[in-house]
Amino acid sequence: TELFPTVWQATFQIDALNSGNLSLTNLDIQDDLAAFAAPGTLLTTPPVSVTLSGFTDSNGVPTASLNGGFNGTTNTALLAAGSSLDPGRPGQLLITFTYSVANGFPQGTNTVTATSPILAGPVSATATVDRGGGNYGDTSEFSAHVACTNNSAPVNSVPGAQSADEDT
Repeated sequence: TELFPTVWQATFQIDALNSGNLSLTNLDIQDDLAAFAAPGTLLTTPPVSVTLSGFTDSNGVPTASLNGGFNGTTNTALLAAGSSLDPGRPGQLLITFTYSVANGFPQGTNTVTATSPILAGPVSATATVDRGGGNYGDTSEFSAHVACTNNSAPVNSVPGAQSADEDT
C-alpha cells in the first residue's frame, strides 16, 4: 500500500504446517526484509510489526514465541529460541513493515526459510510480488507444509506457493 510517494507498507503472511509425525524442535524461521526491499530501503519507523497465531500443541499450549529482537535487517529470526511446531499443527506469522522506494522498487521476491535440527536441511517458500497494475504491497502469502518422518529429508509440499491472485 502506498503511504506517500516514496513510502510503501506491506504485510507478509507466513503459514507453516507440520504435516509429518515428528515435532520440529528449535524451529527457526528467517525472513530478510532488507534483502526483499532492495534496492529500496527497509524503514525502522514505524518499527516492523510481527504477530503470531497457532503454534500450539493439541491442548492449546503455545509451542513458539516471537523473537523480540526481529528487525528484518540485522536480526532476521522471527521466532524465539526453543520454539517448535508439533505434528499436524499449523502456525502463522504476519509481518507488517514500511520501506522507501526512493532508490528503486523491490525486485519483487521474498524468501522465508525454516530450519530445525530434526530436518535434514532448510525448507524455503518464496512469493513474488507483482506490481503490474495490481495493489503492490498488499498481503503476500507464503506457505511451507513440512513433512518430516523418522528424520527423513524435509519435504515442502508447496514450494514457492502463493495464492493465485494475492497482489492483483
